[in-house]
Amino acid sequence: MREFVKMPSHWITDKTTPKLSQLKWGGQNNAGKVAALMLYVAIAHNVNQEPNREYSETGFAKLSYSDFEKIVGLSRAKIAEGLKTLEELGIVAINKGEKTSIYQLVGYNPKQGWAKLPAFIP
Repeated sequence: MREFVKMPSHWITDKTTPKLSQLKWGGQNNAGKVAALMLYVAIAHNVNQEPNREYSETGFAKLSYSDFEKIVGLSRAKIAEGLKTLEELGIVAINKGEKTSIYQLVGYNPKQGWAKLPAFIP
């Protein structure tokens, strides 16, 4: 059983374009910002940490809106809003599919530049 998952930290520590500060409470779209953080954690828990048959690189997760609903308990509207925020910030790249989409954590490198995120234990 995993105790933690590796989460890219460059988007948090980058001094030139601090993306985390753009997700702080205040101003407009506060619920969307919280949704974005929740979704980021959900994606980080589901990415491949090693290359596999499906993905030759690391940092990819295949999830549907139904998966997100179960994981984070948000409405589809808030999921869409949160994913849009992550994509606009350049933190997550999205390859949209019919039933499931593929989400890539931008800059995912399990060998450097990551933080420990406590693993979700169902």
